[in-house]
Amino acid sequence: MWTAVLLCLAAPAWGQALRGLEPPRVAAAEVPAALERVGLSREALAGAVRGELEAAGLGTAAGEAALVVRARVTELRGAGLFACAVDLALEEPVTTARGVPVRAVTWREEAVLAQMSGRAADAVMAAARDLTRAFVNAYRAENPRE
Repeated sequence: MWTAVLLCLAAPAWGQALRGLEPPRVAAAEVPAALERVGLSREALAGAVRGELEAAGLGTAAGEAALVVRARVTELRGAGLFACAVDLALEEPVTTARGVPVRAVTWREEAVLAQMSGRAADAVMAAARDLTRAFVNAYRAENPRE
């Protein structure tokens, strides 16, 4: 019997990246083919993040800041096991000291897990929801309700 292992890694940005931030838009990177084969879609992944934000009362906006969810996977063939990493990152436009505009990650958290292939899509979705709740908590810590 295999059990999922979940490890969350936080990499907060310098300073207070979330203070005064308007709710970001949500995007999902392309889902690896191995996860698509077991039922995970880009739309479902973005929908899980969007749903958690809306359930928390944050909603989403169409601004420049984007909360981007990515899933990476290594399939252990023959074992029926997937090793997955789910990353949630706030990407915003910033300007370098030379005045060059670029997009940069200003907040990030990641979960690493192992799961049986038949349950990998559900495990990745659950990790995305957990990471979104971590974002909501960090956002609320910097933007307390009045």
